[in-house]
Amino acid sequence: MERSSRPTVKVLEIDAHHAVGIYDNFMVVTWRGETTVAAVERAEKQLVRLMRAYPDGIALMQVAEQGAPPPDGASRNAVAKMLHSGSGQIQSSSLVCPGTGFAMAAGRAFVTGLSMMMRVGFPHQVFATLEDAAAWHAQKWPPGNTRQLSPSDLVAIASGLTVALDKHANN
Repeated sequence: MERSSRPTVKVLEIDAHHAVGIYDNFMVVTWRGETTVAAVERAEKQLVRLMRAYPDGIALMQVAEQGAPPPDGASRNAVAKMLHSGSGQIQSSSLVCPGTGFAMAAGRAFVTGLSMMMRVGFPHQVFATLEDAAAWHAQKWPPGNTRQLSPSDLVAIASGLTVALDKHANN
């Protein structure tokens, strides 16, 4: 039986280049354009707040929109620090890098290699599509959630954050 209403993301923070949102113990960060250290640090603060609210575990999905340049070294270090701050409480973490072709596949392989070297202490995967990441998260849904969410629910939450980012850009 299909639910008539989809869960809605709660936007915690938004600017021209990123947005952070949550639904229960599921956090989504969408990166558009430049990834700055300051934005990553603010996302980390939201992550820490969410971990305090859900001590049994959380899930994290980051989406780097197609065309977003890779973060510079300082921003990559900030993202690594953010991920390490979730060690012990993040039950599943993903990065969605959409797009096709050799360059995108090579970029995903590079990020996967970096993730393996970081040894964050929780499952972290890189995906080419939002749908694949959502299906993976739904299988690993952490304890303490108020209800089981389907892959389509998780896609709706992440897509809602993109819509909020679009609206913000048009204002």
